[in-house]
Amino acid sequence: MDILDNLYFIAGIALAGGFSHCIGMCGGIVVAYTTAKGEALSRWQRLSGHLLYNLGRTTTYVAMGALLALLGIAFRLDRTLHGIFFVAVALLMVVIGLQFLGVGRIPLLWDPASSGVFQQTFRRFTRSPSLWSYFGLGLLNGLLPCGFVYFFAAMAAASGSPLQGALIMGVFGLCTIPPMYLLAISIDFFKRYQGLRRLLNTLAGLSILFFAAVFLYKAARLTGFVPVT
Repeated sequence: MDILDNLYFIAGIALAGGFSHCIGMCGGIVVAYTTAKGEALSRWQRLSGHLLYNLGRTTTYVAMGALLALLGIAFRLDRTLHGIFFVAVALLMVVIGLQFLGVGRIPLLWDPASSGVFQQTFRRFTRSPSLWSYFGLGLLNGLLPCGFVYFFAAMAAASGSPLQGALIMGVFGLCTIPPMYLLAISIDFFKRYQGLRRLLNTLAGLSILFFAAVFLYKAARLTGFVPVT
């Protein structure tokens, strides 16, 4: 199963998770900057700003995907090492999938939001009347720790090339724009559909577990536990 052959499946997971997980995890940030900026900008500027915010997130994700894929190439130098890397990726996916299903949580090893520089920059962008401050907020948001991001980051790292890694993370970012944009312009919309959000969360979790199984199978073939036919 080639990752790029299944971009439509990856996009589906991103869209489902965007309407369920991302709304809950990043919704507070959207509400915070929307409230802080108040009426300083016109309605058209605010709508444009929300789009710039999401493009900023996607920009960070694309850069992250290319970098992780570049690092992942090092594990392809040895077949056994490559298999072990795939096992690690699969185990991470299992943890993320279970979290989507309400089982356990991923511990945070490091949170950039705890950095004084990050907090000061975030506050500066939040209070700025500049339209491009939305883009800056999006760039920062893309750095925040998130289990859903970790899933796509793991796929990018295992993709085999910086271009493919960037594409995977780019698809993720673009597919999460619709739910985040809708949240920015209509917060009440998501309060009415909690049941649908739970269903989408479950579907995303099961899909992530499916990919985990695929990566475990690939690892078994690379390490010789499953014969290559």
